Amino acid sequence: MNVTRLILDALRKRHDEPRNGLSRAWIYAEEVRVSTGFTYGRHRGEELVEEAIRLGGEQSIDAFAFHIWPSKKYRRVAYEVKASRSDLKRELDQPHKCAAALALSNEFYLVAPTDVLTGGITDDFPES
Repeated sequence: MNVTRLILDALRKRHDEPRNGLSRAWIYAEEVRVSTGFTYGRHRGEELVEEAIRLGGEQSIDAFAFHIWPSKKYRRVAYEVKASRSDLKRELDQPHKCAAALALSNEFYLVAPTDVLTGGITDDFPES
């Protein structure tokens, strides 16, 4: 099994378990497109999504979790999975790629295995 699949399975498990014996608290999906390809009117965040699509083509969010309980304010969490240092570097070199995920979620996380993030990371990634 590849690293990306292992990470996505762990995220699914994190958001799929019932809480306190009650029903599931999250809706979880993978490879969520940020647009339908059709635009009608403008809503909150649409300008950011449209700009991200213009800069990077059709995009998708690797994993997206939506909390269904009103008491949690329908929290939305987006995850971008990076399985290698080169993949992470490409993402950091193109910050506009995460604009759509940021516009559609309350929280955004880059998720990567520890070996991708450790050992000489400052050599590979410039400070900004």
